[in-house]
Amino acid sequence: MFPMAFDRQILASLPLPGDEHGERVLHVLQAMVTRRILPYFKRKRGTNAIVPARVSEHLAIRRLEDEGSHVEVMSLLAAEGEGRVIQIHERLFDYLAFVIPSDPESRLGDGTPEEGKMLAFAELLLRHQVEHLLYPQQHERDVILGDAEAFVLLIPPEAKGVLEERFGRAVRLREVVIRRERLSQVLRDILRSRPPADSDEPAAVVVAPFYLLKQDGILAERFDPGSSLGPLRIFANNYTVQSVKIKASKGILNRVYGHVAHLRREVLETCPFLGLRDGVHVVDLAFIPEKYRLDTQRAEKLLARCLTRWLQVVEAIVP
Repeated sequence: MFPMAFDRQILASLPLPGDEHGERVLHVLQAMVTRRILPYFKRKRGTNAIVPARVSEHLAIRRLEDEGSHVEVMSLLAAEGEGRVIQIHERLFDYLAFVIPSDPESRLGDGTPEEGKMLAFAELLLRHQVEHLLYPQQHERDVILGDAEAFVLLIPPEAKGVLEERFGRAVRLREVVIRRERLSQVLRDILRSRPPADSDEPAAVVVAPFYLLKQDGILAERFDPGSSLGPLRIFANNYTVQSVKIKASKGILNRVYGHVAHLRREVLETCPFLGLRDGVHVVDLAFIPEKYRLDTQRAEKLLARCLTRWLQVVEAIVP
């Protein structure tokens, strides 16, 4: 089971996809399992190559019919003879058919930003279900924690007790004393403990205050060809292209960056509210009229309202 419920009314108005559209979605999802997810487990989890091969031979993906609107979750696993079926709720499946209108042979590399977002979510869903097939002895909670294992929250030592009580094992915490440790060294330690990233993926995504990044020297090292840090994607959660510090928007920006951080570079560059400053992705206030932008407090309130609305739309589709 993929333990995530959703509001059926959000996608209730979508037209029923034709057979051709449904087949196209199935081709894309099957290709995702074969070309991305099973290699991921072999390469990064050390799964015996024989096990993914067996799973691939006996795995099917289907649209889950829910005429009575009784199914609360997005996906279920079902046994069928010697094989297994990943069932995807009809509302989610139909939305995938709606946003993936083009040739399935090109779907894992190109496409619109909307396609990219939905394909990323579909990959998370399929990877979760495939992990259950590869490791049937694992409890649901362990699989969920595996989905989140790539995230590390850097915290001051005094906050550890409170955050451990709040998050439990759901978030990996790393204590950092900024005046004693360099962020670049902390990041290097974290990367050393993880498998190497694919060549087309950033080694890490870093979200931090702008001047902490500059003081630490991580920006200079980011552009050093001999650096052991590898390719990074860096976001500042308190600064703008216009050199304005925005202290009150950190929480919203952290959520926004969680959605955009793994977009392809060319897609990320088209984001209307982001720009680059010294190699760091920061907020670009250019979408706010200049007469409002000159009033910093007003501009920040407008930014917060816009990003809050953006998150409401995005998270209604991709929780």
